[in-house]
Amino acid sequence: MRIGVCGGPAEWPILADLGYDFCEANFSWLASLDDAGFLSARRKLADTGLKAECFNGFFDPQVCLYACSDQWLMEYCKRTFSRARALGGDIAVIGSGHSRQIPDGMALADAENRFAEILAIAGDAASEVGMRVVIEPLSRRDCNFINTLPESLSMCRRVNHPAVGTLLDFFHFYANGETLDELDEAGPYLWHTHLARPRPDRNAPDPADIPAITPYAQALKRMGYSGRMSLECIWQPDFRTALSRAYPVMDLFRTV
Repeated sequence: MRIGVCGGPAEWPILADLGYDFCEANFSWLASLDDAGFLSARRKLADTGLKAECFNGFFDPQVCLYACSDQWLMEYCKRTFSRARALGGDIAVIGSGHSRQIPDGMALADAENRFAEILAIAGDAASEVGMRVVIEPLSRRDCNFINTLPESLSMCRRVNHPAVGTLLDFFHFYANGETLDELDEAGPYLWHTHLARPRPDRNAPDPADIPAITPYAQALKRMGYSGRMSLECIWQPDFRTALSRAYPVMDLFRTV
């Protein structure tokens, strides 16, 4: 399995220096850049020898998905997926808990219908450039909509789009109290994973966390998982030190 790290231009040289395989950049940040800023970011990434194979932060937190028009969404996706692909992108993660939070007074069924439409639009734009979209189940503390892997899988089946699958973030999985048995049905839809250690601090894993995360690696191996994994963590005491400590721990997943 290829192991990457979520981070921006300031972090890219560090994770490259430490030997990680790719970076996971921010989709809405990429969308916000003017042409000169995008070219600058592209050069900085090329200098590291890495690619931005994955993207998180699909929408700016100020965006309310249920208020945006199809036209705005299509233009946003087309422009940003084109840039993401130019940086080596394959996967874009739709977590964006603030944006997909169901507003007060909106019925769950209406939110589900609209989110399915949004995923179809994003899936179409992604497939045009050879990318894919994954839904990220978020902890109940972070969002009130699509919290568990089964809920994400249900939405995948509903949308039924070849470029729409799911992500499994093991920190949210842990925070929700889910069990590894839930991976049994995820096979054809699970295209990407995130990892932080299964503790409330959400720090990067270190050697002391090996017993807790070994079952995650074993479960992915049993199901024949063939995607990537990105570390998405709180970086304590600092980015380089946390990633240095995590690097040998991630051997558990490199062999998956």
